[in-house]
Formats: sequence, structure tokens, C-alpha cells
Amino acid sequence: MLDTEQLASQNDEAAKQLETHPSQDFLIEVLAALALDGLSIPVTLTVGGILVCGETVGGKEYFQKTIDGLQTAASDANTKRLIQETVGQFLVPYENSSTLRIGYIHLKNVTYHSATTKDGIPNGSDAKPMWRGRLSQIDGFHFGRFSKD
Repeated sequence: MLDTEQLASQNDEAAKQLETHPSQDFLIEVLAALALDGLSIPVTLTVGGILVCGETVGGKEYFQKTIDGLQTAASDANTKRLIQETVGQFLVPYENSSTLRIGYIHLKNVTYHSATTKDGIPNGSDAKPMWRGRLSQIDGFHFGRFSKD
């Protein structure tokens, strides 16, 4: 369960630095923390000139779905075991989210948009991918998904 007092304490310094260009936005950090407790919020993030749209998801779900996808693509049991052992290590920090230092945000059902694309950047399939981004690399955001309407 998310320790809101601890999160508020961690973000006190970030809130004080709003005028001095903090390394990551404390509100985006809160969104990532809420996702650890299962709250999925539609967002559009600006990262290096690209719009990344999706719904927030906790790191545990992100890594489990990544493992599942890689294992589906794997051709033999040994490779599947290796995927579970290596990528599965990244699940461990999410077992106790109250002590986790949040540095990444995870999204599901992701679409990408840029100034030169009309309907989004194709990802090579009809699947809506998962996405993991460093909070300190996000230039801006808004609640809700980007829509061309």
C-alpha cells in the first residue's frame, strides 16, 4: 500500500523547487506512485518532441506483461526460464512499494504521435505496447489521451 505521508515528505523538496527547475515533476511522480496501488489514469506525456499517450500502470504489472510477451515469443522452455529468471528480478522491488524510490513511469495501451504524423506513429503491429520512461526525461504532460479531434 502506498505510504502517502512518505511520498508527501519525499515531494516536499520537489514542491519547494518548482521555480528552480527540479529534475522531475513531483506530480508525475505522484501519478507513478498511484499506479503502484492500481489506479490507472489516462495521460499524454511529451518526451523529446514525441507525444506518448497511454494509461498509467504499476511497475509490477509492466514487468509481468513484459515477461509474458517475451515468453510468448520464446521458442523453447530454456529461453522461457531464462526470461523469467532475468527479467523476473525486476519484479522484486515492487513487492514492497512503500520503500520504492520512484524514478520511472509505466504506461499501457500506448500510442505515439509527432508533428509529422496524422494517425500516430505505427509500432509494427496492432498491439498496444507497454512503455517505461524515466521521470526526469519527461518534458511535459496533461491528463487524458491525445486526440486528433
